[in-house]
Amino acid sequence: MPQTRHQEVLSEQKQDNASHPHHNTPQKARIRAAVQILEETGIWNGVHNKAQIFNRTGVSKTRGYAILHERTYTDRTFPHGNKMETRGRPKKISQEKIWEMEKILENADIQDRAMSWQALGYEAGLDVHWTTI
Repeated sequence: MPQTRHQEVLSEQKQDNASHPHHNTPQKARIRAAVQILEETGIWNGVHNKAQIFNRTGVSKTRGYAILHERTYTDRTFPHGNKMETRGRPKKISQEKIWEMEKILENADIQDRAMSWQALGYEAGLDVHWTTI
């Protein structure tokens, strides 16, 4: 949905009236990653600490700790390591079947590469509608 001038003005007013500066997603992700590296390596001395990470990224200590304790995880990662994606609709065609269809097309000659989506699904052994392919 395109923004109108009125919406842009409201957005600017909200940012001006905010009690703290809004930090973008990559900046939050950098802060979380740097602190995670410090915790994993165990390097806690006068040279490396959380306060200095916040200072280098231009974030106050209070806001830095708030970013670390946010529950929204706006950097689009799961909070507890690498997990399988559980959101959204399950895939109708597995990655292996997609690779198989690619291999069928790569191994086909010029005339066979012009096959329809229905024929490609049949060759790969899929039971889905041709528009899904």
